[in-house]
Amino acid sequence: MTTPANHPEFNQKWEALMRQLEAVLSIAHEREPNRTQYREAISIAKYHLTQLDALAD
Repeated sequence: MTTPANHPEFNQKWEALMRQLEAVLSIAHEREPNRTQYREAISIAKYHLTQLDALAD
């Protein structure tokens, strides 16, 4: 049985999501976070998560 983690693209997409989540955390912890920058970072993270979800289909 093939699982999403065994998919050839999984590690690449997982690493991209983790990098983006680090960016979200970094922005969130700024003294005065830029709301637009924060929302954009979250949007990109959602995109990467959607890409991972697509591998499960």
